[in-house]
Amino acid sequence: MLDDGIKDLLEKIYASKRTPWNQIPLPALRRALLKAIKSYDMEAVELAEVSNAHTDTGIAVRIYRPRLDAQLPVLMYLHGGGWVTLDLDSHDAVCRLLAKTGDCIVVAVDYRLAPEHRFPAGIEDAVATFLWLRTQVHKWNGDPSRIGIGGDSAGANIGMAVCRLLESDPDVKPALQCLIYPVTDTVTLTESRRSFNKGYGIDQPELDFYEKNYLNHISERHDLRVSPLLADDVSHYPPTLIFTAGYDPLRDEGDAMAAKLEQQGVPVVHRCFGNLIHGFLQMGSVPAARAAIDEIAQSLNEAWRRLP
Repeated sequence: MLDDGIKDLLEKIYASKRTPWNQIPLPALRRALLKAIKSYDMEAVELAEVSNAHTDTGIAVRIYRPRLDAQLPVLMYLHGGGWVTLDLDSHDAVCRLLAKTGDCIVVAVDYRLAPEHRFPAGIEDAVATFLWLRTQVHKWNGDPSRIGIGGDSAGANIGMAVCRLLESDPDVKPALQCLIYPVTDTVTLTESRRSFNKGYGIDQPELDFYEKNYLNHISERHDLRVSPLLADDVSHYPPTLIFTAGYDPLRDEGDAMAAKLEQQGVPVVHRCFGNLIHGFLQMGSVPAARAAIDEIAQSLNEAWRRLP
């Protein structure tokens, strides 16, 4: 059953949804979404150090260090937002919590957004940043043997593409991936995409809006960097955490990805938060969403300790 706090929040969200997204100038849409997130996001936790930097190719990153007295694993985090919206600020609170409770250094990436930079620009930025941070972790007292990739929604989709592209090099490939309501299949009309395509925070016109702005052509839906669930072989992926939401159009494809990885021998931790919706990471003022975020961060903490 849908959480009562989420129901109340949905009423507020839809009260403000008066104009179709494709009729709003993109800069104004991006500002409006950030403003909305600030109104129902959770309070930011304090960390030992938060700093901003740029990679050698000019990509902005934000580095979250929960403590400075120990060598910690590192999670490169890729924010959601349909490849088109959101940024480092929209995910600041959740990155802080992942660092604090996950007991790891989080490096959030401000990858290029579409439509100014369409597929595969964001993936190229993520690969370049991952390779760069491997050369930098010693500066933050990071553990070079435990560097993973995390992300939500479109960010999780990009993260999976990075893992695929780096799979052939055991010295470079990520040690784990943490995927939160990931986009894994833009081709198949799943039951959850049919059932929750209106009234649950992200509607079908908005999913179409994101895809239209991200892809150069509809045929790219079949590219395995866009729809990784379509791959026959997914055994190359590192140990994986997958979290989905019960009332999310993307639920079924996330659940299917977890099942496929497990079937092919990849260690998987999978949890569906049955009473939540897509985007709950930015709804931390709702107790049920905050509890889920806490659980994700704790699962990440445990996953680091399972790595060799």
